[in-house]
Parts: sequence; structure tokens; C-alpha cells
Amino acid sequence: MPFYQFGDMFFLKRIAREKWIPFIVGRFRSVGKDITEELAGMICDTVENYPAYVQQLAWNVLAMSGDSVTAASFHDGLESTMQQVTPLFVEQTEGLTSYQLNMLRAISQGYHNDFGKQEVTTRFNLGTRSNLVKLKKALIEREIVEENEQGLFIADPLFLLWFRRNMM
Repeated sequence: MPFYQFGDMFFLKRIAREKWIPFIVGRFRSVGKDITEELAGMICDTVENYPAYVQQLAWNVLAMSGDSVTAASFHDGLESTMQQVTPLFVEQTEGLTSYQLNMLRAISQGYHNDFGKQEVTTRFNLGTRSNLVKLKKALIEREIVEENEQGLFIADPLFLLWFRRNMM
């Protein structure tokens, strides 16, 4: 593989849904397939406009569809995408402690801050307050969660979907 690691890596930011939809519709049309703006939007929304995932999911939806994309072919494309990413997500979760998994469960159910509240620590078995700092740090260092002004969030939209399906 002469070009492997040949150039610089570029980290792409999310691209706005409004830019993706006409691009996806146009690319599908260029190969003789129809996709509605609604279904193109579902591709974007499912993966929160992450460029690599939009392309991967769109490709799988394209591969699973006939002349026109349907809700069923969208679902089949999503399932194919999930099968492709599952080994990575299994690997990412294999080394996590039960407390770290519990914190991910809390985040995936909509708790993004206030982990120290008794109702949250008890419901999700997060351990002591001092343990919370270690959990947060470990999950951020592993790049599984990210922190912003609203709190902690699972960084990868497909990981979140996979986690909800397989680890709850």
C-alpha cells in the first residue's frame, strides 16, 4: 500500500444538513436512484452530520435500495452500517470498568451533568463522588465522551446508537 499514511490527516467538522441534502440527492440521481429529501435528511440526522458517517451510511443505503430509496432500504442500510462499526465499538467497550459503562448508560439516557446527585449515582451505580472525576477523565481520555458547556456527551453518534441497542 504505497499511499498508506502518505499525506496529512484532515479532521473534518460537521457539515450542515442543508448542504448535505442536495448533495446526497444529487449523488443518488447520478447513479439512477431516487431518494427523497426527507430520507436524505434522515441519513444526516442519524449520524449528526459527521462527514465520514454520512458517506458510509449513504453508501449502504444506496447499496440496499432499488430504483428508489424507501424507509425499508434506509433501515437496511443503517443495519449494514451498524454491523460494520460493531467490532470497533466492542473493542472500545471491552476494557471499560462497570462504573465507566454505568456512566455511559447515564449519559446515553440523557444525564449530561449532575452525576453527583444521589438519585443519579444510585440509579446508575456510579460509586462515590470522588470516583466520578476518575470516570469522567477516563472516558474523555479514551475519546468516548466529550465535554462542552452543557455537560458530557457521547462523542460518536453511531456509538451512542450501538450502545443503546447493545449495552442498556
